[in-house]
Amino acid sequence: MEIKRHGASAYYGLSEINLYHPTITWNTTLKGLKICKSNVKDFSTDSRHDYAVEFPIEDVCNLLGVLAKESSENPAEFEQYLESSLKSLSMLHAVASGIKT
Repeated sequence: MEIKRHGASAYYGLSEINLYHPTITWNTTLKGLKICKSNVKDFSTDSRHDYAVEFPIEDVCNLLGVLAKESSENPAEFEQYLESSLKSLSMLHAVASGIKT
């Protein structure tokens, strides 16, 4: 996962960090996904930071909507990436349709 930033008022180029192999968990209080990575080098100094990015369920659903739309328009491009998630996608489908409660 990459995080990129640039100045809002003046553009002096992109700064970026990469959160290699983050830990992804469900946050029951937030009702959403929490992505964590420790000891990440700062954008521009030698400092190190712990990152936590949280996605409430509404944002997760928006991500799924974008992924569904794009993958249906370009199925060949997405098939190889999504096939390993078929079981998880089927489980989400069962929950969303009310089959699994």
